[in-house]
Amino acid sequence: MLQQCDSLPVWIPDAEFESCYDEFCHQVLWPCLHYAISGAPKTKLFYESAPYKKYVAVNRRFADVIIANYQEGDIVWVNDYHLMLLPQMQHSSPDFPQNAPRI
Repeated sequence: MLQQCDSLPVWIPDAEFESCYDEFCHQVLWPCLHYAISGAPKTKLFYESAPYKKYVAVNRRFADVIIANYQEGDIVWVNDYHLMLLPQMQHSSPDFPQNAPRI
């Protein structure tokens, strides 16, 4: 990926990805972002659940790879709600340049 596409892959274990993506992103975030929050009390419980912890862990994995490999001039593109925690994680890290542009 690095040579052919100038990109770094982030490898996520299947179980962690499935819990993050299928359970938290699709059952909590997607409904919230599309104004379809029929089970709001249930939604609140998700933030204390294992799927939310996997969501945080997946975002952390991406942040760690970006922080470890970022070079001045790089563009970090976060494309979807599956990684909404990522920008804050990378910019709050003491190992990430504080002068890196934010778009």
